Amino acid sequence: MDFKEMLKRIEARMFDSDLIYTILKAYQEKEEIDSDYYCGYTRSVTALYDVFDHEERQMLVGWEAYLRAGLGEKLRFGFRQGVFAAFQHLYAQKAPNRPFSELLETEQLDARDEHVCEVLAKGDEERDLHLRALQDIWENRRNEMKRCGFYLGYQYAVGIAGETAPAMIGERMRERIFRTEVDLELKEG
Repeated sequence: MDFKEMLKRIEARMFDSDLIYTILKAYQEKEEIDSDYYCGYTRSVTALYDVFDHEERQMLVGWEAYLRAGLGEKLRFGFRQGVFAAFQHLYAQKAPNRPFSELLETEQLDARDEHVCEVLAKGDEERDLHLRALQDIWENRRNEMKRCGFYLGYQYAVGIAGETAPAMIGERMRERIFRTEVDLELKEG
């Protein structure tokens, strides 16, 4: 038996396109509620399409396809980090108080985003403004994937610990879970 292959198949089923679609759809519905945010995206895409030539439009479409395709990896990354944070909370005396925020603070920006924005902006301030708006919106979407993945992984690990060693979920751990949920903006602190 090839256990690595089996684990890959399990992971592929866990992070299938349906889960990614569900999370993105919920987030986009939240974006649409904030009409300024949603209109900003539409306004920026429309403004860019109006000034871009065919080749630039294709580059923009390709960039957004690249970003959309990368959402699954952001979800998997967040899940793994969430599992790790839960185990830190379960087993370490001194564990991070804001594991998700600390993760976002240390992650590097995607160099391809910067390159595409520079190429398409062509030194034009208005183009740059709209491209930066799109970049921010996609960064928010990627962060939402990481956030959801993180919480899924965190709760998955806590659930395993709760089933196998219920005594581990004591007051200290409940406090850490609460702080993590506040950090993820799932609860008010």
